Amino acid sequence: DFYARYLEPGQAVRVSYSGQDMDGRVQTVQPEIKDGTVTVVVALKDPGNALLRNRLRVDAYIVTAQKSDALIADSGPAFNGKGVQDLFVVEGGIARRVPVELGLADGHSVEIRSGAKAGDQLIASDMSRYRDLQSIRISN
Repeated sequence: DFYARYLEPGQAVRVSYSGQDMDGRVQTVQPEIKDGTVTVVVALKDPGNALLRNRLRVDAYIVTAQKSDALIADSGPAFNGKGVQDLFVVEGGIARRVPVELGLADGHSVEIRSGAKAGDQLIASDMSRYRDLQSIRISN
């Protein structure tokens, strides 16, 4: 229900099931929030897809914002929402803590607004046990 205010008819939707993605659009957002749940009706581009059946549970991702020419990284436990946070960037066998500003995210990828550049290797794993260190030697 937190995101209900960002939902509106016409937004793009990606429905995932069994390793396949299906495109669609939000058709209706029900005005009632019941037990913390918002009901959204989605119109799929291909409603006759052979994978679909009645009462099927799928993952649906509604695009509430998007940007072109954004720097993105694969998401992981090291990324905690939006804003500035310390991440480790690997260079020459050393991982150094750097402040990185994060933006939009979709559960699979996260936008890097500043603090890293294209080609940087960011550690996406949980690095909380190294939170007091400024750098770590990385060995293969």
